[in-house]
Amino acid sequence: MTLIKLWIEYLVFVIMVGLMPDAYAATYANAATTFSWIDASSHTKVGLGTTPYAFSVSAGCGGPAGTLDDTLSNQVPIGFNFTFGDKTFDAVRVMSNGRVQLVSTTIPLDNTTCGYGSPVTQLPIPNAGLNYTMRIYGNDLDPTPKSASYTSTCNDGSTAANNPCYVAVGLVGSAPNRQFVVTWKGVPEWVAASTAKGAYNVQVILNEGGDYIYQYGTDVPGPAASTAQIAWQLSTTDYDSVPAGYPVPNTAIRFFIPHPLAEYLMEQTSWSGAGSILDTSGYGNNATATGSPLPTIAASAKVCKGAQFTGTGTQSINSNLAVPSVIGNTGTIAFWYKSATAVNWNSSTNVDEVLLDATTTSGTWFYLVKRGGTNAGKLRFSITDSSGNRRTVETTAQSVAANTWKHIAVTWSFNNYASANNNHLRIYIDGGAAIETPFTSTTLTVASGIGTLFIGGTRSSIADSGLGLGKGSANGVIDEFRAYN
Repeated sequence: MTLIKLWIEYLVFVIMVGLMPDAYAATYANAATTFSWIDASSHTKVGLGTTPYAFSVSAGCGGPAGTLDDTLSNQVPIGFNFTFGDKTFDAVRVMSNGRVQLVSTTIPLDNTTCGYGSPVTQLPIPNAGLNYTMRIYGNDLDPTPKSASYTSTCNDGSTAANNPCYVAVGLVGSAPNRQFVVTWKGVPEWVAASTAKGAYNVQVILNEGGDYIYQYGTDVPGPAASTAQIAWQLSTTDYDSVPAGYPVPNTAIRFFIPHPLAEYLMEQTSWSGAGSILDTSGYGNNATATGSPLPTIAASAKVCKGAQFTGTGTQSINSNLAVPSVIGNTGTIAFWYKSATAVNWNSSTNVDEVLLDATTTSGTWFYLVKRGGTNAGKLRFSITDSSGNRRTVETTAQSVAANTWKHIAVTWSFNNYASANNNHLRIYIDGGAAIETPFTSTTLTVASGIGTLFIGGTRSSIADSGLGLGKGSANGVIDEFRAYN
């Protein structure tokens, strides 16, 4: 049993790696989140000669004295301990070109890499000198004020709370929900000697709980906007890098470490009453057997016990996980499934057997079905987005003998990257190559009308007319179920 469980965990790891855009390990996932600009007009300004924090022109950093192009600040305390990947930091250095470099005053971690930024591909992530770095918008941002004989929209960044152009740092909120904020307000892009054009409003927010947010306000594009890079890096093998244009104004991207929101190992001896199917992830999302007839406990499953569905009635398991608000705009659901039907998972009736369902309203879909009829054996995963678009991915017909265990996983991703085909729906079978439907979305999210997730059967009697079939339960056994954020 122990070896089987280790194999399951390995498959889940393979699937999670498959979420990443390239073949490198990446600690953080990302998803669209609510834009909520934090007013930084009263925050501490970081300029030339400002106190207590300032940009400094030194060897390898900055241009002529009196300019802030390509400069790096001294250490700025965060105000709380922030864990970024595998290390904990208490300070940052702010780089004028849209970077935050995590440093520590207590251990020898002090990243002083400076470099230039026009275009960003001259110092792209990954870079050996940019470990433990966040890059909100890798353009050649230049907050040099007009007082340095610049042609620029920037006034002196050390004065006037309503200055149209500044870089600022600040701490907001109270423990344990404090936020450290770095803001580039109205900062233009270097164009040529003594000239900066455009105006970018971007903000990095470090949340005390460990995730972080990139916010993108209104912008006046500079001439090299299309080459900018949105990225983060823990090491040269653990990073995410997207060369992209400026995201749609007034949008935000949240970065977080994926973790299981629910884990149903199905090992209870009784499923009597609400919450009797225990969540062993540590998040307390216990599930409830529901419908008529109720699903039963299979005495023999992939690992010990499992959930038995007969393929009839409305039997299912209510996870109580709200897809839009709890799992969110990026997620993974993975489980073992053994169908009771024969080759090609062929249903004996023209019924789509429901493996997952969170549909509450016709036209606002969230489901995974094993199709029947002329499409027997295909897996179809469908989600409706916030603009009412149906997003669907479907496999070919699978030739699977009855009573054969298969590992199934589905993933979805909605974010605010400006690059084409930046979002996707995917289906994995036994951790193999993904069946993928990519699409472009710069502001869309999972539809808010999607409900809580039901496992192994229907959440409602609503059937998708696009399938042309009725809905039935899974008609088999489901085991070792996990849902990730």
